[in-house]
Amino acid sequence: MSFHSLGVLAACSTALGSVLLATPAAAATRNIALQQNGTGACQVTLPAYESVIRRRPLAMQNEGSSGAFVSCSPASLQGVPANDTLGYTVRLVNRGANVVSVSCTGVIGSDGVSSPLPVYLPKNANVGGNSSAVLTWRSLEGYGTTVPFNFQCQLPPGIGISGIELNQTLDVGS
Repeated sequence: MSFHSLGVLAACSTALGSVLLATPAAAATRNIALQQNGTGACQVTLPAYESVIRRRPLAMQNEGSSGAFVSCSPASLQGVPANDTLGYTVRLVNRGANVVSVSCTGVIGSDGVSSPLPVYLPKNANVGGNSSAVLTWRSLEGYGTTVPFNFQCQLPPGIGISGIELNQTLDVGS
């Protein structure tokens, strides 16, 4: 190889390196799924409900004969947005034989006077006898995605919260 060829090769390598350095790197993201059983994130809302809600290892279960309210605030990664497709999921389990309607309200945000104020998103599910169902809140529903997710459910007799999953999209660089 001649010196001229080596010079051309060196110039091309330098030009290619400059182009690669000048090209912005595409951001890489990764879906992170955090999961927790109901017992870890939930508590009864009033002392009167203590006698009907059983904190089982696998579920926060209503074993009484009347409804009870439960509030849940699972941990999430601070400032990391919810995944648009998977969002936040609550798994409800029915230990009874009949279909039961369950109402839960997602509360996205934190208590305070600054923006964004909490957004309240009610959801309902019919949970079949000896079965389970899920409720999912997605950022596509118009709420801010980098603030805490909380929810409250009115648990009829036989219904429990067996799992909570938070799916967030983490920017891991390029």
